[in-house]
Amino acid sequence: MAIDDEVSLGDAREWLIEQVEERDHEECPCCGQHVECYHRLLYKKPVEGMLIAYRTAEQEWFHWWRTTNVNGGDHAKLSHWGLMETASRDRNPNEPGVGYWRLTDKGVAFVRNTITVPKCARVTIKNRFVRWCDDKHTGEINIRGALGEEYDYDKMMGR
Repeated sequence: MAIDDEVSLGDAREWLIEQVEERDHEECPCCGQHVECYHRLLYKKPVEGMLIAYRTAEQEWFHWWRTTNVNGGDHAKLSHWGLMETASRDRNPNEPGVGYWRLTDKGVAFVRNTITVPKCARVTIKNRFVRWCDDKHTGEINIRGALGEEYDYDKMMGR
């Protein structure tokens, strides 16, 4: 895409997103920065946090770090699978503020090991979901698979 005075920043951004979604990478026409589509797998740390949250709060709002003591921001990626949602006072003034999450119905089903979800999400600019992975990490995974063989799921669930 050639940038000139006729192309708006919004148009350039939309073009870049389309290219990355289609080809997995592109250079920004405005600044030349390389933009890529990344693989985001479900893995032990955020899924373990879901288990702790389920045992502590079930589907009530909870503060991620105070409840789970799991550091990092990968729990936010669980929303790509529809497993958790973040509180938003913009959406509902009665919801708690920043840092609060809750498990969705789908998240509860995943924690209870009654459903599987795609292994890998493809994301790009500002953690924007693009599609499910169709090359390197295909297929579905349950909670036991995400936690790994060495994790004692039954013990964590109190069984």
